[in-house]
Amino acid sequence: MTQRTIVIDLASFQSGLTVDNYKAIGAEYAIVKISESTNYTNPYIRSLIDLSAAGGIKGYAFYHFGRFHNDAQAVAEANYFINAAKARANVKPGTLMILDAEIQGMPTSSVITFLDTLRAAGYRTGFYTYKYLLPNFDLEAIHPHMDMFWLAAYPLANGRAADKNPDWSPVNKIDNLNRDFFVLCHD
Repeated sequence: MTQRTIVIDLASFQSGLTVDNYKAIGAEYAIVKISESTNYTNPYIRSLIDLSAAGGIKGYAFYHFGRFHNDAQAVAEANYFINAAKARANVKPGTLMILDAEIQGMPTSSVITFLDTLRAAGYRTGFYTYKYLLPNFDLEAIHPHMDMFWLAAYPLANGRAADKNPDWSPVNKIDNLNRDFFVLCHD
């Protein structure tokens, strides 16, 4: 049986969780939303980190909800993310910083530009999207620019419940990818 590590996604929606809630969840790691576009910074970053750490979280990664449609916007959003992460959470180079790509019309070239901007600043990079959006991106092209891929296929998101076994079919067509490279959220 595969050992599973529980990771929790923390955004403003989880701002009401208590230390006891985190202990009950039993997650070891958290991915915290820092920013969105170039005009939103999560106001709960510090409390999410402090409460989750007290509740047992031992490591963090951070994400940005991208809203860009071209390379110039991608650079602006990446820089906004970096600056907000440093200012609000003291995020250091070497930390995993993830692009959350959930909008239509986000070009693959701009995803790469965003990730390369993070890498140039010294961060490890991740890419997150939904299973139904995969056809919008060229993962073969993005792969060399990311250190982690996070694919969401949540229950009922496609009209039917997901089971406990990851469905790798969306990424099986990509050559030379190590399955340890992926986080698949499906339940």
